[in-house]
Amino acid sequence: MRIIRNYSPLQDAVLNDFFNKGISHLVGNDTLNTNPMVNISENPERFQIQLAAPGLTREDFEIQLEKNRLQVRSVKDEQTLGEGARYNRRAFDYSNFTRSFNLPETINTENISANYDNGILYINIPKKAEVIVVPKNIEVQ
Repeated sequence: MRIIRNYSPLQDAVLNDFFNKGISHLVGNDTLNTNPMVNISENPERFQIQLAAPGLTREDFEIQLEKNRLQVRSVKDEQTLGEGARYNRRAFDYSNFTRSFNLPETINTENISANYDNGILYINIPKKAEVIVVPKNIEVQ
């Protein structure tokens, strides 16, 4: 059986317009909280969290550790465009967000550090010394 579909450019345009806009178009930006994208990497010595949050400053971040739960928060006043200006489309807003990460028991909570560079927040989470496994070559005799 062959399905025949009548092509309608208007119908395609309406559907594309509807589905290619974010939900903020329907419910408004005030109801959404955009969370920044995150990369998490691990090597033998540490974990690293990279959080993409352009347009912020170091002072905009609050990082808290409680019982191996790391919470990254930013609260910043929303930027205004000026009188009579409005957004036609707004795809990102990192002014207010909270991200939480459950950390393993194997981390060294005393030496966690963070720095913010070129729109990326880097959080370095070292592992405990007894957990770090150094590869050892064993000679065959």
